[in-house]
Amino acid sequence: MSDVVRRLQDTLSNKADVQGIEFGGVWSTWGEVARYGDAIEAALVESGVPAGARVAVVVRNREVHASAIIGALAHNRSVSFIYAFLPAAAMDAAVRDIPAAGILAADDDVAAIEALCAETGRAVIALGSIKGGPAKKLKADPAKSAALNENAPAEAGVEVLSSGTTGTPKRILMPMRLLERAVGSAPGSEAGGEPPAMINTWPLGGVGGVCLLTAAAYHGVPLVLIERFNVPELIDIIARHKPPTIGLPPAAIRMVYDANVPKEALGTVASISGGSAPIDNDLHDNFEKRYGIPLLWGLGATEFCGTIARWTPQDYAEFGPRKRGSAGRAMTGVELRIVDPETFQEV
Repeated sequence: MSDVVRRLQDTLSNKADVQGIEFGGVWSTWGEVARYGDAIEAALVESGVPAGARVAVVVRNREVHASAIIGALAHNRSVSFIYAFLPAAAMDAAVRDIPAAGILAADDDVAAIEALCAETGRAVIALGSIKGGPAKKLKADPAKSAALNENAPAEAGVEVLSSGTTGTPKRILMPMRLLERAVGSAPGSEAGGEPPAMINTWPLGGVGGVCLLTAAAYHGVPLVLIERFNVPELIDIIARHKPPTIGLPPAAIRMVYDANVPKEALGTVASISGGSAPIDNDLHDNFEKRYGIPLLWGLGATEFCGTIARWTPQDYAEFGPRKRGSAGRAMTGVELRIVDPETFQEV
């Protein structure tokens, strides 16, 4: 069993009364997350998806999805993702292609996949609610799902979706041993302490969301979920949780700036970690000038299980103005080299 699984299990059992996941202003404790994960596991097994077999999640940024993912990992299952916002034809293609005999979906997403899952022999579990628990919708057809149940990787992990910048998003497996890098990629982790709460603005189906979710459960730190990013909800969360740092993608930085949010509304935020795409230099400079908060950008990719180079507050204080546009330094354990793009020889 990997260290990540042990740490997740430790949080779920030993921090049962601690706030775990907040969604829409409502908290679920880690104990409630654990019980929900156990209920998901029982529903999968009863529906013909044996222990250890891979499962898929039609993923949204909601507490039931986050809890289902943590529960599956704690039961040493691999998890694959399907984005809930796909159009009908793309959703059908994703369901046919997903290498899992069990699919978890929110109650309002079940109708989009139920008929095809029945045709292909896949089990369907409706996620329901944390307190009400999941509901079994379809059982797996043993004849049709046998091969799918047998294809779990030797080491459990998370199969996240790439950004799709080079075509159809690809599923990239991150084994449990690599998820420790995800823990280190979470905003604020370079400070060496645990923040009062982790605020997630990235999709749970992508590497950014996986990094924050895994780090929160790994450390037993509260996770605050935003389903669809909006400035008023972010400001409310900052006011209530007083985070020393948050992570935002470029579009969110732009939305905060364009909304002309008062400086005092960002309260305790001393730095903002960013990534997923380059940030416009003018926006970077204008944001820092208005708010006095450094934007600590990083460089990473799904294939790297998160960030490989980034700014720390200390580096930015020393080198920031002189290294405008840089992605910072390589993170601990990362080696970088420059190669010829034709020959891949070092230069």
